[in-house]
Amino acid sequence: MKTLTFIRHAESVSNAGGVTMSHEAIPLSDLGHLQAQKLAALRSVPPVAVLVSSMVRTHQTAASFCNRFSVVPQVHPNLDEFSVIDPALIAGLNSAQRKPFVQGYWDDSDPLRRMGVNAETFAEFETRVSSFMVDMQTLPDSTVIFGHGIWFGLLH
Repeated sequence: MKTLTFIRHAESVSNAGGVTMSHEAIPLSDLGHLQAQKLAALRSVPPVAVLVSSMVRTHQTAASFCNRFSVVPQVHPNLDEFSVIDPALIAGLNSAQRKPFVQGYWDDSDPLRRMGVNAETFAEFETRVSSFMVDMQTLPDSTVIFGHGIWFGLLH
């Protein structure tokens, strides 16, 4: 039986209520950096491979872990988090200010709704996650995957 380990990125600046920025560029918070360092010490079995999304917070979460085991992380584009709203539409807003926009998106329940040029539809997101599920069959045993909360929620 193959073992794949899924790890959500540590706390990001956005998770901590920071202002909106490009999804790809959201870094870890100070607490997130501490969480990532603690994570690196928890696992004793070396990974055969480590996958990260293209988003900096997964790279930062995986960095200490990869250094510990001398593994170079590989970017897998289907691991990127769901881009619900184009950051340009909510630029400069903090978490509380963004909440009505995000809630409005989910309340609408339209899988084809796109909220700005640099956002994706839920249908597109679901296709990416489903594609990764097919790719999982080819991943080596003891692969560690650093990803995102909504993405993991859809993986089931």
